[in-house]
Amino acid sequence: MARFIFTLPFLFLLTTCATISSSVQGPFKLSDPLARLDSADEFAPLEYGADAYIFIDAPNARPILDLFTIGNMTHEQFGQIAEQTSAIRVALYKKTADGQKNNFMAAARGHYPNVLSAMALTASPDWQKVRAWNGAPYWYSEAAGVSLAMNTNWALFSSNEPFAREPAPLPPAGFDVFRQGAVVSGWLIDDSTLNKMFEVMEIPIKIDAKTMFFRVDGLQSPADSNGETYKIILQFDLSAPEQSGGLLTLFELAGLFIAENSASDAPLSLAAKSLLTNSVQAEEGVLTLTTAGLSAERLGLIFSVFSACL
Repeated sequence: MARFIFTLPFLFLLTTCATISSSVQGPFKLSDPLARLDSADEFAPLEYGADAYIFIDAPNARPILDLFTIGNMTHEQFGQIAEQTSAIRVALYKKTADGQKNNFMAAARGHYPNVLSAMALTASPDWQKVRAWNGAPYWYSEAAGVSLAMNTNWALFSSNEPFAREPAPLPPAGFDVFRQGAVVSGWLIDDSTLNKMFEVMEIPIKIDAKTMFFRVDGLQSPADSNGETYKIILQFDLSAPEQSGGLLTLFELAGLFIAENSASDAPLSLAAKSLLTNSVQAEEGVLTLTTAGLSAERLGLIFSVFSACL
């Protein structure tokens, strides 16, 4: 199954924790970049140039995160780590022209007493201590394809070096208000990946937007429900406001078409159905889509399709 973009930092955190002990971690030097993260903009630890920047409210995202384990890790072990994390920021990057891919960077904020220690990583043959472009030390595992740096409050993960050379941009105007109360929220830098996702899903719609926000909200689950349910809200500030009426009609027609041809249970078909089973509103050049209730599994399917389109 394709990777789920909002679980990446936890997947690699679990990979690391499978090799560590409960040794007490030594103090970090003041020159260590992790010691200065508390005073930085919250997305600044992530590298500039991502296609999507995402904020995860880790405690409220637990029903989603609990779907995932790696290797021989148990759900109990996963829970012990997840319970110590309060928030995660993730940056996802597109494939480069040469086919190489800097998949992601992630910064997790929490309380990690004894989760990592220099002694534990030094004893593991899978991890080597190296230095980043700025001279700061970090740990790298070629087998996992992951770099990490960590102290008791922060964990930085990356498929390349974990320290940003150029910090992520500030969130677009309105994002801080838009994301309030969301389980997962984020913004897209441009509309190309979203349009590719629509194309893969055979949704005949192309978005031309100045800003694109998305959020996942938890819903009150019915008494007979088997688990938590969620809704996705997509908000597009269109480049040409006059197009909002036409796009509103296209989304409504696409939703009707999907509903009438709902027999297929193929993953792409299920993802398209979930995304288009919604209410659509257009007002002053802003188009807003809100899905019906989704299970964590269906939510993960939609995000995995998006991830595969990067």
